[in-house]
Amino acid sequence: MGASMLSPHEIDLKIRTDVSRAVSGGRKPSPPSAKTTDGRRLIFSPGERRSKQHIVHVDAPVAHASPTATALNPQAEKICAEVRQTEAAYLTDLSIALSVYVRPAIGEHMLTPEDAQAIFINLEELYRCASILSELMERPGESVVVLASAFIKVTPFFKLYAFYCRSCERSLATLARCRLAVPGFNEFLLRQQALPECRGLQLESCLIKPVQRLTEYPLLWKAVLKNTARSHPERALLEKADELVRTVSMVVNQKLKDEVAYLKAVEEASPTGSRWLR
Repeated sequence: MGASMLSPHEIDLKIRTDVSRAVSGGRKPSPPSAKTTDGRRLIFSPGERRSKQHIVHVDAPVAHASPTATALNPQAEKICAEVRQTEAAYLTDLSIALSVYVRPAIGEHMLTPEDAQAIFINLEELYRCASILSELMERPGESVVVLASAFIKVTPFFKLYAFYCRSCERSLATLARCRLAVPGFNEFLLRQQALPECRGLQLESCLIKPVQRLTEYPLLWKAVLKNTARSHPERALLEKADELVRTVSMVVNQKLKDEVAYLKAVEEASPTGSRWLR
């Protein structure tokens, strides 16, 4: 995944199709009824310069609370609200990275295709995935059940993070090299950083956001479970979401450790290894 640079439209189409199939069990969504809501909403990503915005449609059954559900612990409600708020903030940071740095740099041919791919990895794909997760979180129903359903549906696509995290160290190294070696690139980054919509965020900070966010998911779910009664009728659903998030996080972390160990071994074994890995 991410081996080639897909256009935003191609990424939209691929992830939208995959997620729609996953959440509907491979069938077309059923018409709205008393228990199933079409729930179609539009997600607008920051469009490329002077280009129209891209739209993501997601059709999936809305998670509804069980009629016998007990009232949530106020602290659990607070944590659920924090999950939604921090996901929205994360999405905003990714949109800044794409609209202020990534798309202009590619559009203005500031970098070679190889350097652009090395630096930006599959950030577009992560944005689409986070957009869908954020949208599913806002569906009606008991907050903790809605969040659990959203994570269960989207977590299989967190494999996108494995490739990103594995490539992040090389991304930052390539960015540092290009700041020094590519004429006008550092000046371009400084100009973009000064834009009001950028809020002073450096590109380096934007690139680290997905890694940081992935490590936050297990902690947030641990807090949700801690503050939700074991007698809650949807406890099994919450535990399933927690298990999926923890498993994905562990797999990604292990792959990242393996990659770092491999790169270190190659660099130590070859006098020219460090040059090849940049």
